[in-house]
Parts: sequence; structure tokens; C-alpha cells
Amino acid sequence: MKVFRPIILLVMMFLANPVLAAEQRHLLIDKNQRWQGTVELDRPVLVAVDARLEIAPGARINVTAKKVVLKVEGELEALGSVAQPIRFEAPHGWFGIELQTTENSRFEHVQIEGAESGIAASQSRFEVRNSLFSSCKTAIKLDRQSESEIAQNEFVDNQTGIDIGTRSQGVVKENLFKGNAVAVVASHNSTGIVRENRFIANQQGVYVQHLFPGTMNENSFEQNKTAVICDQTMASPLITDNRFVGNEKGIVNLLASKPQVRNNLFHDNDIALVNNQLGSPVVEKNLFVGNRLAIKSERRSAPQIEYNRFLENDLALFCDYLSYPTVKQNNFITNNMAVKLGDHQSADMEKQGAADKQTEKILAASGRQGKPAVFHPASGIVDVSLNWWEPDVEEEIEKFFFDRSQEKWVLDDATGKRYLRDEISFRPRLTKPVTDAGRKYQ
Repeated sequence: MKVFRPIILLVMMFLANPVLAAEQRHLLIDKNQRWQGTVELDRPVLVAVDARLEIAPGARINVTAKKVVLKVEGELEALGSVAQPIRFEAPHGWFGIELQTTENSRFEHVQIEGAESGIAASQSRFEVRNSLFSSCKTAIKLDRQSESEIAQNEFVDNQTGIDIGTRSQGVVKENLFKGNAVAVVASHNSTGIVRENRFIANQQGVYVQHLFPGTMNENSFEQNKTAVICDQTMASPLITDNRFVGNEKGIVNLLASKPQVRNNLFHDNDIALVNNQLGSPVVEKNLFVGNRLAIKSERRSAPQIEYNRFLENDLALFCDYLSYPTVKQNNFITNNMAVKLGDHQSADMEKQGAADKQTEKILAASGRQGKPAVFHPASGIVDVSLNWWEPDVEEEIEKFFFDRSQEKWVLDDATGKRYLRDEISFRPRLTKPVTDAGRKYQ
């Protein structure tokens, strides 16, 4: 059996051995070569250093075995067109394309389906544009200082769309991510830009783990289970000028993550912003409108919430498990409830030695990427003074808070003992709205 069937039209340039013998384990391409028409592969292919493989527009790469991998140590150029895309047709779980220590590979108008890794790069530089990746375990993976610009592609129903890892850098812009388990992962000291993408109905939109000195800006997150997760990211990333609409959760900050969250729109989400386990972002100049819960802070989280606009949310701010945010210079307008304290928000519980038992574990976990985080003793007061409240009537304002005045005691689940719930302080309050609060544009 030959690697290329008789029906194949294959143009080879400067190739010493056009077809390898059937007994060889892989096809070695050690000279420049061009594939066009229908190409059938039943074994791995290696494009050697100094060799260049060109795949012509309209080519159909018919992979007949899962073990097939197209490994590139030289250069690969797969440039299709709108009218003539390049298609890889293969059994589900085939190995995909592997770039090893190579530069200048390019993919455009390429369709890859069902691969273990559609394109996996190690110490490589490449570009991917206008292509479709569907039903892959990982569509594109960057590893070991790889660099890529990934623009104007579609990622549909993959387990992972793009994985940026191990000191790699990715520019991810103007792509569509739909129905993926995780659309984009950034981890292990990677960096990059995630810009002007659309994330629709993914389980997770962007998952950032560890320090990520990059930006997420001008993206649209719609109907995702969780749009963005920051896990141990310290004072990163910068999340600005995005739209979060109709998600179960907009942004979730975990384990001492402190991203900069600025000038975003949060509209019609179940929970717009979640802070847990010392997650303490800077939250400035955002618009929270029509969410069931705008901001939820738990387990020692202390977000800095300033110059935002909260409009027509069911509940603007919820605090529990000894969370004490900084809340200043915001406008709270026609929310059903402004601030509510949960059933474990009690400095009294901590003072008597019965505070949240998970605190030590949380602190230890927060030190995985550096020094453990620290926290200040519980004050017993959630201070929301120096904000604008509407309606501007003292008696009316008091109805928008839930603290010990409404329900005095909290219950320790473990012992059954009662402790005094914290209180909310909203005085002094501003006498007029903050003029520059909220997102600059819709």
C-alpha cells in the first residue's frame, strides 16, 4: 500500500523520494513539497528542518487513521480561500498538527475537526486566520514560549478552544467561540491580548490561572455559564471595555486574584461579579444593570468598588463569610435591594473563635504562586458610606439594606450557636449623584 492513493493529484517540488515504501513507519518530507487535490494519509508525516510544505487552496487531506500526526520542524503554509478552504477530514481523535521549534508557519481558511490537538506548538511562531476548529479536544495549544496571532476564526464545540501555556504569548482577536467547554485558557506565566472576540454559550469563556500580565478588552460574553475566571492571578489581568450579557456568572475571582475590572457593561446576568477566597479586584467605572445580583463577595474578599453605576438590579451587593469591600463614590439607582449581609457575615463569630474554618486553607492556597495573602481582622461593619442612593429619602434608603437591624443573629452550622450579624453603615451619604460614575459608553 502506498501512502498516496492513485486518485490523488500531488505536485512535488524538489522531492528526492516522491513516495515512501509501504514498510516505512512515516512519511519524511525533506525537500520543498506542494499538496493539492485529495491527499490520503494513513501514517505520521514529518516535515524536516529546512523543508517547506505548501498545501494548496481547496486541498482535501483525508486522514484514515487516528495515529496520523503532521509534525512540522521546517515550515508549513496552508493558505486556503473562502471559495476553496483546506479541509482535514479524519476520524475523531486523530493526533492533528504539531509544530516543533519552527517559525513562520501560516494557516488561513483551514477546517480541522475532531483532532486531539488541532494545532499544537512548542517553541514555535505561527499565525492562524479565518479558520474553523470544531469538536477538538484542544483546537490550538501554545506551549514552551510559543507565539501566535489567532484572528477571525471560529471555535465550535471543542473541549478547549485555545490553550496559552508555559511562558507563551497569544494575540487572540476577532474570533467566535461557541459551545466550547472552555474557550480560552491562559496559564503558567503566559501573557497576551484577548480582544474583540465573541463568546457565546460556552461553559467557561476565559480561564486565567496564575499571573497573566495581559489584557482582555472589547470582548462580548453572552449566555456563558461563566464568562471569565481568575484563579491566583494576583494583580492581573486588565479587564476593560467588555460586554457581559445574559451569563450565569460574569467574572469570578478566586484565591487572592486582584484583576483590574474597568469600564465594562454587566447586563442581565444572574451574578455579574463573584469574589471568593480573598478575591479582591479593583472594580471601577462599570455599569451594572438588570442583574439578579451585581456583586457577590465571600470568604475574606475585599474588592475595591468605586465610581460604578448600579441600575435596576435585584440586589446590588451581597457580603458573607467576613467580606469587607471598599465601596465609595458609586451611584445606586432603583435597585430592589442595595446591600445584603449573609448568614455567616459575623465579626462576633470570629472574635469568639468560631469563624469560617476554611480561612487557613484559603490563605495557604493563595501562596501557591508566592507569599500567602493576608487579611485584616473583621471589623463588624460593612461600610458603604459616601455613595449616592436613589430615592434620596432617609426613610426609604433604610429599606434597601439587610443587616442585624432586619435579622440580628447568624447561626454557626457546626455548633448551633448564635452570633451577632454584622451591620451596614451608609452614612454619611452623598447629596448628589457622582457625575463620572459608570461606564463611559453603552
